Amino acid sequence: MKKKFYIVFIFFIIIFIALEIFSIIFINKVDSQISLKNDEIIIEYGNTYNPNIQDLIDINSIKFIDVGRIRIVSNIENEPGKNYSATGEYNVKVYYKDKVFIQDVKVVDTIAPIISIRDSIEIPIDTDLSTYNFDELINVSDLSKVNDYKINLDNVNSAISGEYVAKVTVEDIYLNKAEKEFKIIIPEKKEEINTEILSKPEINTKPVIKEEKNNNTNNSNINISDNAKLDIKEDTKVDIQQEDEYIEETFEEKNEKIKTDEKETKEETIQEEKIDRCTNNNNHAIAVGNSNKWFNSKEEAIKLFDAEIKKWGKLWTSNQIQDEEYYLKCPYGYEIYTCPFCEKWTINFYYN
Repeated sequence: MKKKFYIVFIFFIIIFIALEIFSIIFINKVDSQISLKNDEIIIEYGNTYNPNIQDLIDINSIKFIDVGRIRIVSNIENEPGKNYSATGEYNVKVYYKDKVFIQDVKVVDTIAPIISIRDSIEIPIDTDLSTYNFDELINVSDLSKVNDYKINLDNVNSAISGEYVAKVTVEDIYLNKAEKEFKIIIPEKKEEINTEILSKPEINTKPVIKEEKNNNTNNSNINISDNAKLDIKEDTKVDIQQEDEYIEETFEEKNEKIKTDEKETKEETIQEEKIDRCTNNNNHAIAVGNSNKWFNSKEEAIKLFDAEIKKWGKLWTSNQIQDEEYYLKCPYGYEIYTCPFCEKWTINFYYN
């Protein structure tokens, strides 16, 4: 009987040992299936990375795993003042029982800066491009620090009007490079503007003697007593007579001068008929100036300006117009330019 008991006892011990061995083998096999989805991961600068268990391990493909015994430790921290990490190398550690899985994390910046600039920029002719301020026209944006931009102006000649192609280049501190082309337009050169302020002509300070007509020809209102003595000396009579002659002569000279000035003014303001025709199907490349005239030469256009100055100056000095009208209607300067097709000239007056 005892012998039979020992046999059964030994049998159960063998079974127990076999189960333990099988359990150990099975658990080790399950644990051996646990691994990281990615041993290394690269994160673009500006993105966040806070992995959980499902991000690190494919739990659904592994049975009998004790999720409660998994622990994650990461040294990834946000950059000061930002909600994402600085560029650099980090790691995420996964602890399970006596095993440790390490995932390497690299935060890198591979995105080039963004350049914002208009497709075309107009720059005045003869501009010194080496000192021209492009800062107000160019905007560079990037998460990382960027170096100063550079502009290639080798193909641009600011002394000659035309359309050129320039290129702006910029790099960030991680050598990510961006380039963008834009057009520089150099317009036609305008004739220099004559801004000379004309001085007011000297005012004639000679007293103006005005003729005052007396319509009352009846002298009945002058009562001279028979007993009154008129002590009129001969020289006084002469003075009065000379004064009358002076007044009469002065008015004749003044009227003659006004007539002469009007005649000269009319002669000087006679200009050529308006020249409208253009070799470009009668379409000038530029608008006509406020003179509303086209001229065959630059000198003819300036001659009109000189005539205007003389006309209004003479009207003013002869007191035919007041100061306000003179300053309003008399031009003080001009700009003059030419049509590139027919090479005719027009002039634009400047007024106060």
